[in-house]
Amino acid sequence: MVRNFVRRRVILFFVAAALVVCAALGLTMLSAGGVAAHAAESHSTSHPGWTAVPTAGGELTGGNYYLTGDTPLETDLTVTGTVKLCLNGHVLTGTGTSSVITVDGGALTLCDCSTGATNTVAGVEYAGGVLTGGVGTTIGGSYLYGGGIFVGDGSVFTLESGTIAGNTASYGGGVYAGEQTTLTINGGMIAGNNVVNGGAGLYIEAGSQAMSTLTMTGGQVTNNRAENPNGDSYGGGVRTLYTDFVMEGGEISYNTASIGAGVQTNRGTWEIRDGAQIVSNTAVSGTPENALGAGAYVQATTVLMSGGRVSGNSATGGYAQGGGFYLCQSAELTMTGGEISGNSLTVRYDPTEAYPTADGGGVYLADSSFTMYGGAISGNAAWYGGGVSAWASTVDLLGGMISENEAYFSGGGL
Repeated sequence: MVRNFVRRRVILFFVAAALVVCAALGLTMLSAGGVAAHAAESHSTSHPGWTAVPTAGGELTGGNYYLTGDTPLETDLTVTGTVKLCLNGHVLTGTGTSSVITVDGGALTLCDCSTGATNTVAGVEYAGGVLTGGVGTTIGGSYLYGGGIFVGDGSVFTLESGTIAGNTASYGGGVYAGEQTTLTINGGMIAGNNVVNGGAGLYIEAGSQAMSTLTMTGGQVTNNRAENPNGDSYGGGVRTLYTDFVMEGGEISYNTASIGAGVQTNRGTWEIRDGAQIVSNTAVSGTPENALGAGAYVQATTVLMSGGRVSGNSATGGYAQGGGFYLCQSAELTMTGGEISGNSLTVRYDPTEAYPTADGGGVYLADSSFTMYGGAISGNAAWYGGGVSAWASTVDLLGGMISENEAYFSGGGL
């Protein structure tokens, strides 16, 4: 019989997620929006008719560019037209004074046509070409945005293949994008980037009257870290504000932050479809003791989950809530398919904190709503509400299955 469990002992629940990372980089296929002069869309490492990226750097006004070797820039790049840039198995290194590439009203497609090339950045080996060495761009203040790539208002960025790694910033370690931007991740990796505040892998900061879009069909946002020594950090993998986010493939994994280790969304919409993987992210509290939404922290956002997997995420802190999802500020989650499984919460006891807690191993709701028509919530663990925990919220269970969840005190399933 399928059932949930309430245990009178501390649950130490961990899921070993065996992830097979496909890092082979083949020929790159572009959309019809690519440069017309190369309508065949695929290319070889020799790049006949393409332009070599100069070490001097500077402005790219349009066309197809490639690296002829490892390229340390003297001036960081600015894209003002429609540009396709192939890393060609090499390393593009920024000056260390700003973003490696700024897309200023243009459209950039980043790809890598190499097969078998590897490069090591900050002690980590990556397959194919790597964009690295950026520290971000200031926007009228002291904060730095977009360590690797800064996508300005109204601009377009597509990642087809290659890796954006080893960049730092205050916000958007790998990529930062502003209002009315269009971002697409079809392949490649955003990995090993670091921020102090939010969006270690990717941060889109749009507005209510100037929303942006993010579509993820493949690729990985992985091993990025947001860490603030003086407070909370947000969105270890992906952070969005006023963005319509469609995730129908790809993987957001092994990212770290205190709030929203995998994903943090604030206003907008988010669709999670078959093929999407949000796995093995870790929310670790800083100061204060918050560790919220290891898989995803969702504020005032409408989420439709019809497929995919939110699994193996964990939160550790004095206040650990929402191993899979943490929903707040009138957020809405509708689940028709997919699975929320194997997520866990661990309390890091601090004698100065009066009420340590661990609520909602699978889903935690505060002033929000959850409607379940299908899918499964299983194998999650918490102190209270192993499957689902709700405070001042609405929960409608109309289908699907909540099973085999565990709670230390009460509410194995709900």
